[in-house]
Amino acid sequence: MSLSSFARKPTVFISSTCYDLKQIRSDLKNVIENDLGFEVLLSEYSSFPIDPSLGTVDNCLRVVQERADIFILIIGNRYGYQTDNGKSVTNLEYLRAKEKGIPIYAFIDKKVIQGMPLWKDNPEGNFDSLVDNSELFRFVEQVMYEDSTWSYEYELAEQISERLKFQFAYLFYDSLSLRKKLVQKNFSKKIMALSPNILQIILEKPDAWEYIFFIQILLEFLGEADELKKDLRYEIILEFPNPITEDGEIFEWISYKYNQILKLTNGLSNLVNVAFPEAIGDPGTRGDIDFLLYIAEKWKSIYCSIIKWELELISISVPENTQELVYSLRKISQSLIINIDDFKIKLFNSLEKIANHTPGEQTLIIDLVMEFTEPDFTEFNKELEILKQKLGIS
Repeated sequence: MSLSSFARKPTVFISSTCYDLKQIRSDLKNVIENDLGFEVLLSEYSSFPIDPSLGTVDNCLRVVQERADIFILIIGNRYGYQTDNGKSVTNLEYLRAKEKGIPIYAFIDKKVIQGMPLWKDNPEGNFDSLVDNSELFRFVEQVMYEDSTWSYEYELAEQISERLKFQFAYLFYDSLSLRKKLVQKNFSKKIMALSPNILQIILEKPDAWEYIFFIQILLEFLGEADELKKDLRYEIILEFPNPITEDGEIFEWISYKYNQILKLTNGLSNLVNVAFPEAIGDPGTRGDIDFLLYIAEKWKSIYCSIIKWELELISISVPENTQELVYSLRKISQSLIINIDDFKIKLFNSLEKIANHTPGEQTLIIDLVMEFTEPDFTEFNKELEILKQKLGIS
């Protein structure tokens, strides 16, 4: 953990519709900042950090992801602005906080809760006297029942602030207990710097916890390459290697690039087939979490290097009659990227499988073998022979 992680106040993000709950939001900000000493983020205040290149919705989601330590959800009788996918901004903020794994406290208007049984009996009915959009009931159902998020009904802002004072005190005690456990375990600095939900897995050690730890951390790391993948998808070139102007130079360069991708492939294969089995250990033995973390870090590094390798193929300037040859070489990296992306799906499925497994049932089998598809070199070999003939090379 960096020094900055300890040297700042906890940040509370308050999520709700703004216009109808303006006073409640303002009152909560005053209580949380003045009485509790936390920082509060409200989108309608000038102190709300924005990125000018992003729209309103994306800015809110970004702040939840990057700044929020605690998430307070307030649901009144308005669903609010619906985005293109049909969900409200508040709904999307909630989903982002849930995905991030930070503490969430939900407060729901008492009248809305009282209307829930009526809506369940007749979902297609008219509830305009209670809410502006029946999707609000669907949202409340998700929060309270599907996600089992800690929820409390309210009529007045004072009820919310009083309840939060107690909950923050409990949260503070839990944090002290967690800190004590972490110090006693004497984890490495790299482990201590991981996200709270990952640390929770290590401390609580649920069934198959080493697998859960590795899958979660690998998914987090691979997700950090999403921006680089967008560069590849849209061919955003920011670095330009020296051009190749002579036909003869292309063979040396292609040989160099080919050896690079082979070494990256070999490294990834070693991580999957050699290092991971060693780190996870035999059944009944404890896995080496520092080793597993190392594997996840290197996996991400290789993934990024493969993407950058292909970006270089796109960016380099070569003689016109060799362009097809260079383009055909991309099939190697494209195949590897597809293999890794398919493996990410397998990771998500494995997490779901572990979550749905009941202890005492038949043995849980987790398949974390990554399949490598042999690239099709037909086009590459064809273009290589054409160029050789043009240059009179046998």
